[in-house]
Amino acid sequence: MAKTKQTARVVSKSNQPPNEQENPKMVNDMTVRPQGKRVKTQGKKLPSTKGRRGSTFSQPPAKKPRRYRPGTVALREIRRYQKTQELLIRRAPFGRLEASEAYTTTLFEDSNLVAIHAKRVTCMPKDIQLIKALRREFLSTTEVARKEKTGENQEENKEDG
Repeated sequence: MAKTKQTARVVSKSNQPPNEQENPKMVNDMTVRPQGKRVKTQGKKLPSTKGRRGSTFSQPPAKKPRRYRPGTVALREIRRYQKTQELLIRRAPFGRLEASEAYTTTLFEDSNLVAIHAKRVTCMPKDIQLIKALRREFLSTTEVARKEKTGENQEENKEDG
């Protein structure tokens, strides 16, 4: 075993109680002689406060909250929310969520059809881009057709002529 350099410590002999001395864990400190040998001077170690955070010896530890097994609280919440009629998500954001889900689903369904047409199984970005381009073209042509059907286009022509 390797020897380590030891330094001498000053023994505190004050009139203060042991808890308020330099080292609160020792009632009477250890004395170190100049030769490096340690001699214990009637010291008793006080209980460690490492486990208790910031608590004193006079106070009992706080009671721990009850721990339920994993899944018990989740099942209780499921039963509670199934009994109620209240909405957990507001109506407008939930409607937007449903609309975006429907858009994404139909986009992937159509891109899957394009991939199958190209004799592939995997959907690729180019399939989605084609679907988006076709939808834009379809929307623009349907808008023109709607204007012609309602007569908006004819009114514009009369104003020009």
